[in-house]
Amino acid sequence: MSEFWPNILYPLMRWMHLVCSTLIVGGTLFFELVLPIALEDLQNEQRFYAFARARLVFRWVVWISVAGLLLSGVVTAYRMWEPYRTQEFFGVARWALAH
Repeated sequence: MSEFWPNILYPLMRWMHLVCSTLIVGGTLFFELVLPIALEDLQNEQRFYAFARARLVFRWVVWISVAGLLLSGVVTAYRMWEPYRTQEFFGVARWALAH
């Protein structure tokens, strides 16, 4: 069981952190840059309905991604707590809190 933490859980948390941040950033860019251009040929009522529907779906993606970011961030901070606490190389502890 002691091999589970460093070999499976920590790489999985790093992967989850990257995927969640990619979903939020990429989804926001898609929602703000691509979707308006794709829907500009529709009538106003249809365009507003499509935006509202996309917003409802994207809201769940954002909430799940934020929860994943928080979970993976807590696990990574726990793993790196000792280096954060003991090293004072260019204020590593301040960078951990700022992140």
